[in-house]
Amino acid sequence: MAAHRYWRLYVTAVDGSTEYASVGEFALFSESIGGTNLAVGKTATQSGNQVIGSAANAIDGDGGTEAGSSFPLPWWLAVDLGSGGAADIKRFEISAQRVVPNRSPKDFKIQWSDDGTTWTDQATFTGQTGWTQYESRSFATVSATYSGVTDLLGVTVRAHNRATGTPLAQTTSDAVTGAYSLTVGYDGECYIVALDDAGGITYNDKIARVMPA
Repeated sequence: MAAHRYWRLYVTAVDGSTEYASVGEFALFSESIGGTNLAVGKTATQSGNQVIGSAANAIDGDGGTEAGSSFPLPWWLAVDLGSGGAADIKRFEISAQRVVPNRSPKDFKIQWSDDGTTWTDQATFTGQTGWTQYESRSFATVSATYSGVTDLLGVTVRAHNRATGTPLAQTTSDAVTGAYSLTVGYDGECYIVALDDAGGITYNDKIARVMPA
């Protein structure tokens, strides 16, 4: 991916409401895990004529405020990171508004722009239902596949973010070939850990440093 100045949440369906679309917060991160919310204090705009909350409410770091507007859909919320603030956004978070969580996005896209006019889809998400008050969900804008072969056959294989140690995903190596493949919402270097959790003869666990396939 590359750094871009403008990022937009583009909502095509919400979680049950027949009148409004809204969010409590829309947070942007250049890290796949953790990091600083780059949207706070920047400039936000939104679509819609009957506004129920200013766009600025979605980037104020306060989950008790909200941005949103009445239908029709689609509804969008855009953030301008500023002339010197272009960023490679790898993850974003949405939080439900405080009172009526069924106004939260169900089907939506994350988009980027370099001029605030022409938008490009980065990732698409569907079926985000069952929102509760103040609930926050995190979504990756990138994904990568880590694959290889281990001499431990039919065992648990886990991918961990090498920088933080955070577990990302796990699978089972092929019982005959030892092959494994994991796709995760992260695109940096990982530790791939093969754990000899089978009965019988005990073998050493295996740890490898791996970049995406």
